[in-house]
Amino acid sequence: MAGTLSGLGTCHCVPALIELENAMSINSLKGSAEQEFGRLEEAVGELAGDRTMQAKGMLDEACGAVEAVYGRANQTARGALGQAASRARNARGELEDFVGDRPMLATGIALGIGIALGAMVLAGGRATYRRPTRRDEADAALADRLPKRRKPQAAGSGTAGARQRRAAPT
Repeated sequence: MAGTLSGLGTCHCVPALIELENAMSINSLKGSAEQEFGRLEEAVGELAGDRTMQAKGMLDEACGAVEAVYGRANQTARGALGQAASRARNARGELEDFVGDRPMLATGIALGIGIALGAMVLAGGRATYRRPTRRDEADAALADRLPKRRKPQAAGSGTAGARQRRAAPT
């Protein structure tokens, strides 16, 4: 048995969705009925002086309340999910219209987003450019005025060491 949803074409899962939606409604109804039955059982137990029946009625009432809340929460969640899916479909339609109306602009936006994401991935998510501050400029000016340091050379390296090695008899 196939059903039809607007915009989705033929869908073979519609009967299952309808049954599932009804099952959620049934949870709520079943919970409310069990809650009322528990109240009745508690009242009969109180009239009869049967504490066991009275306690069982209280337990049934509590279980019914939990099941009713579960059913209502499920219905609310399904409603929110349906709204989110509807908004996503609308956004997709608007995006398709935008791309159809302005393909060059859409391509430019997509290219910009791709370049930005690529730069973030390649940079490991860190910014690669930091604007120089006044302190950076002052440090650079000071470094230019200071004499350049020479790295100390290891013994036997450099030109003097090479002359000594050549002059030494073998």
